[in-house]
Amino acid sequence: MLATGLVAGAGAIVAQTPGGDPNVASRSKPIDATPSDHERFQGRWTVIKASEDPNDPNHPDFLGSILTFRGDELDFQMRKVPLMHYRFKLDPDADPKSLRLVPANPKEDAPTRCHYAFEGAKLRLTFVDQKQAKRRQLS
Repeated sequence: MLATGLVAGAGAIVAQTPGGDPNVASRSKPIDATPSDHERFQGRWTVIKASEDPNDPNHPDFLGSILTFRGDELDFQMRKVPLMHYRFKLDPDADPKSLRLVPANPKEDAPTRCHYAFEGAKLRLTFVDQKQAKRRQLS
């Protein structure tokens, strides 16, 4: 399954889709308040760069994929693959910052961990293959 390829260490840089996600409630924090990492994840993101190999930053299976974060849930839509649902939990105090993904249907996929970093308006996700300590990057 392609989801296993993602879990096995793919990486990406994703950009938040203009206008965000209409299903995400507006924030009521004061303008000068810094949003938490959890708040920054919320909304719809599009993969603009993806690689399993540093020499090939445009992995066709991941480019254009949509990640939608709502609360503690993630919907991941790749081309030609059924919509995948996950629950996620952040560990913003880890070094590097980490995210744990647990599939809604554990029979279809295994939980995984990735590192994350916000780079301006972009989010870098590096999925770690815990069996091989191999990393793949999505941007």
